[in-house]
Order: sequence, then C-alpha cells, then structure tokens
Amino acid sequence: MDEIGRRHRRIRRVKKILRYLPRRATLESYPILGRFANAARRSAFFWSFRSSEVFPAFLVGWIITLSPFYGLHTLLGIFCAFIFRANILVVLALQLISNPFAEPFILFICYKTGKLVSGIFCNAPASASAALDAGSLGSMGKNLGQWIALATLGSILLGYVFALISCAIYKYAAWRMGPAKKKKQRSSSDGMAGGCM
Repeated sequence: MDEIGRRHRRIRRVKKILRYLPRRATLESYPILGRFANAARRSAFFWSFRSSEVFPAFLVGWIITLSPFYGLHTLLGIFCAFIFRANILVVLALQLISNPFAEPFILFICYKTGKLVSGIFCNAPASASAALDAGSLGSMGKNLGQWIALATLGSILLGYVFALISCAIYKYAAWRMGPAKKKKQRSSSDGMAGGCM
C-alpha cells in the first residue's frame, strides 16, 4: 500500500510538470503549434517515449535552446521534431530553459565555448571577440555575423554534451524502472496462476 501511495505521488508530480506542455487534446490552444495540430495528431512519434524518439529530441532540444536565435526556438523545435521524428514534448520542454532571465548567461557561455574551441582548432576571429570584450556596439554590429557563428558553434557543442548526459540519465531511469515492471507482472501472473489452482 505504501508503494502504491509513493507511485501515485510520483504520478501527480509528473502531471503537475506536464500540464504546462502541449497535449493532443489541447493543441489548438497553442498559437504556433495549433497550425500543425492535425499533422501532429497523426504523427505517433511526436508522443512516443521510446528511446528512438526521445534521444533525437534531447539532441535537437538542447541545441535549439542554447542557440542564439531566441524567439524562434519554439518554431525551430517543432520544425526539427518533424524532420528528425523526435518527441515534441521533450523538445518543447527543453525550450523552457531559455527564458529572458537565463538567455544572456546562455549566450555568453555559448560564445565563450565557441571562441575557445575555434581558438584551439583554428584562428578565432579576434575582431568579434575584441568587440564583445570591449563592449563597443558599433564594432559588435560589424562583427555580428562572426559573433553569432561563435555562439552557434558553442551551442552545438554544449548541446551535444547536455544531450549525451540527458540520454544517459533517461536510459538509467528506464533501466531502473524496468525490473520493477517485470517483477509486478511476474507477481500478478503468479497470483493469477495460484487463483486458477
């Protein structure tokens, strides 16, 4: 009985988190996603939590949420979920990470990562880094393309790292829950067999 209570509490907690995410029944209420509602309902992979749909969703979701294209994240997420046959809930949930408060820090970290990596493997665009470090808006405007390129490179690299970590956690959680399911199925089948006897 205690285990059942714990399970119900876990389910309630997950439902509280999921109520902010789109569901098949409420797709029309979302301004962007509502336009793709019929296609989204027909796409079974959108709602599947198998590894083949969740792993691409982690990769796509992390790269997009860390990218410097703030404001287009949701649209890019829906588009990429269609292309890579990824779970839409995971992709959109990861977009909640990039909010107006977190975005400046995310962009700064992604830019610094891109600058570091490009400095190791090739000559980093010094003009872009000098413009950002100096804080000169005029020089930053001239080198905006280079700055976006470095931030995008950083977001791709960090996105891969966070996606690998997320996939490992997901696999571990699935492995932990697997034996419990099998044990329950075995005990219920043993109970039925005992009842038949």
